[in-house]
Amino acid sequence: MTDLRNQAVSYLEEGHALLRAHGLYGASDDAHFFAIDRALENFKGKSAPGAAEISAALQALYEAKRLVTARSSIEGRRIILGDWFMSLAVGLALPLQNPRLTGLVSEELCRIGADANRLSRAASKKAFSATIDRFTEAFCTYSGADDDEADMRLHRSERHEKNTAYRMPSPGENKLLAALENGYFKTAAAEARTSLDRMEAWFTAKYVSGEANEMDGWIYGAIMSGGKRLRPMLVRLCAGLGADEGAKGPGSKTADEPYVLDIMSTFELIHSASLVHDDIVDRSPMRRSRATINAEKGDGYAAMCGFRMIADALELIGGDISDRLPEIIAAIPKQMCGGELHQLEIENKPELQSEAEYFHRISCKTAALIEGACVCGAILGGADDKAVRVLSDYGRALGLLFQLRDDLLDYSVPQKSTGRDAGISGKPVSQDMERGVYSLPLLYARKSLIDRNPAEAAKLDAVLRKHIKTPSDFCYLNETAENSGGILYTREAIDLYANAALSALALLPQGAWTEALALLVTVLADSAAAPKARYAENPKIVRLYRDRT
Repeated sequence: MTDLRNQAVSYLEEGHALLRAHGLYGASDDAHFFAIDRALENFKGKSAPGAAEISAALQALYEAKRLVTARSSIEGRRIILGDWFMSLAVGLALPLQNPRLTGLVSEELCRIGADANRLSRAASKKAFSATIDRFTEAFCTYSGADDDEADMRLHRSERHEKNTAYRMPSPGENKLLAALENGYFKTAAAEARTSLDRMEAWFTAKYVSGEANEMDGWIYGAIMSGGKRLRPMLVRLCAGLGADEGAKGPGSKTADEPYVLDIMSTFELIHSASLVHDDIVDRSPMRRSRATINAEKGDGYAAMCGFRMIADALELIGGDISDRLPEIIAAIPKQMCGGELHQLEIENKPELQSEAEYFHRISCKTAALIEGACVCGAILGGADDKAVRVLSDYGRALGLLFQLRDDLLDYSVPQKSTGRDAGISGKPVSQDMERGVYSLPLLYARKSLIDRNPAEAAKLDAVLRKHIKTPSDFCYLNETAENSGGILYTREAIDLYANAALSALALLPQGAWTEALALLVTVLADSAAAPKARYAENPKIVRLYRDRT
């Protein structure tokens, strides 16, 4: 068992290094890996391939629970590290392809944060012991029976068939979807709308049925409060593209639409959960012009909602959906958490923030999920390996473009609206600037001033380092970004990634699905308010732009 213990501990090393780096206690600090040791004791004398993985997954779940139940008010780094250990547990458990185990992981995620009494460490260990026993029993007794897989396929199909009756309209029009429908690729647009409607019907049935409780209502409000549905839309479009190629790759599920709907729902749930937890970290009172869960119900309740949403997403990707998808999807939250943890370390420290650091940050926090949606959709559609790689490049470029565009919104409102006033899309303007986290326009401005005007650069740094910024500070930062060329530089970066995304699509067979994916790029890039001349260099953009105008 020594070798298995060492292997299990190795899976947790990165997480415990993060705990120490952020001044938090972890099991490695007293060399006592409670869940690992108890799980391996249960495995004694039994042949259990994967014992190290499931033991480490249990320890990771225990760490996640301990992090978010340690205090009545959850500080930002605790919730992010809790998410990190949660995603590690999911990533270790899902590839074992054990539906019973997946269900137990989902149940435990629902419990995380639910302990209102904040148990002591000793009491928490005692309570978690029963969880360990359930996990190891399910793991040792599962035989990979075909009945489980058959039941999951039936459940997957029935879930979407019977939920269409619960359809409720989303608030407002989806501008991205409307843009597709205004193009000349009607088939792709119609398929995307139908699939998004069915996805939202499942959300409505799950969270607004007769069995729904108060938490279901808050989760439903968070999911259905608006948004572009970009990630599930990308899953559907890339799945359609893969199928259009003739399903050359292995494991195509496009013919069985419930599989695609489940992955669309998974990505939307992960995205929505990340927003709920981001609001805890940012202490945000508003999201999409609505009060946030943490503002209305407290940090602990909001944390529970986020973990519940991840648990619901987990239920959708277990079992027979694909051997490749669980590992891909489980790795994404870890990347997102890594970006968020990094962001905490650089707040109000302009000397640690640079253009290269910024692109690494947004690659983790935003582009990873968008890229993952494209890759998973392509795999579901049966695309070959080349097409999957191309759509991965497309998704990464689109994700960077999307975040650049979003960051530019902080600088695209009148100066009197800076600070905490509600801005475009219901998002508090300059929220990142208020936290001391700076995007490309200001980072370019700082570098430019250091090179040509050190005195002005020192003045800028003094404002950037402030923990509390005044309205005049925000006006100064906006003016500096504009006057230094930072706004123009960011628009040029948006052009660069728009062309990178379109160049990737040019490597694929052209048709309705590639044209739809291309139009998403032009719509997002055009919303950055750049001049029409930007379209002259790419024939595909010229054609699409002329059709739209």
